[in-house]
Amino acid sequence: MGNLKVGYTIVCHRIEDGWFMARAPEIPGAVTQGKDQHEAIEMIKEAVELLLASYQANATTSAEAMKIWEKVTKVQLPVNVPRPDLIRHIAKHGCHLDREGGKYSTYTNPNNGRFAAVPRDREIKETLTRIICDELGIVRL
Repeated sequence: MGNLKVGYTIVCHRIEDGWFMARAPEIPGAVTQGKDQHEAIEMIKEAVELLLASYQANATTSAEAMKIWEKVTKVQLPVNVPRPDLIRHIAKHGCHLDREGGKYSTYTNPNNGRFAAVPRDREIKETLTRIICDELGIVRL
């Protein structure tokens, strides 16, 4: 789907037998389930990606798909940022690594004494990168 950014809400709740149902109300047909909440959320993200690809592919041949495509392309989707990109951005603004932990690295901005924990995941949600930059007192990525 290229650089398309589409925003949607994920609604997740427990259903019978302890499973979780997840849906994206803004995306017609986006509903799935998982054994736990994490699995349900991962499943709905995949379902949305597949549905959007289908709507995009069919937008030129189906008026209904075109209508859906136009609706869903008007909003923004949270994007994941590769960790190395965030680390380069932090370093470019003068921040340095204080310590490495098992799940987080701590960075400090020597210009203002502020610090932030950066997850050691390969990708970090865009919303979290904004929080990290704000905590460090630097320009957002």
